[in-house]
Amino acid sequence: MGNKYVALLLVCLVVIEGVTVEGKTLAERQEECFSYCWHGCIFPTAFCNHWCRFACQEPIMFDSVSDERQKYPIPTKQDYLNNPNI
Repeated sequence: MGNKYVALLLVCLVVIEGVTVEGKTLAERQEECFSYCWHGCIFPTAFCNHWCRFACQEPIMFDSVSDERQKYPIPTKQDYLNNPNI
């Protein structure tokens, strides 16, 4: 009997969370996806522009990347020079 109440509580919490989450438009998701992709790209700018524009035409589940999570540093030229394996 207790399991039924726990399951009901979880369902209620999921429904409430689903109602309160803000929805983003496709244009906002595309812009956020492009910015995230472009700043993380290690290739030349012309390639990154083309690649990220194509990759972010239909950003699926891009909400998983948010500002609250840890942002990893973008590698610099000095990082590549310091790594003998590359």
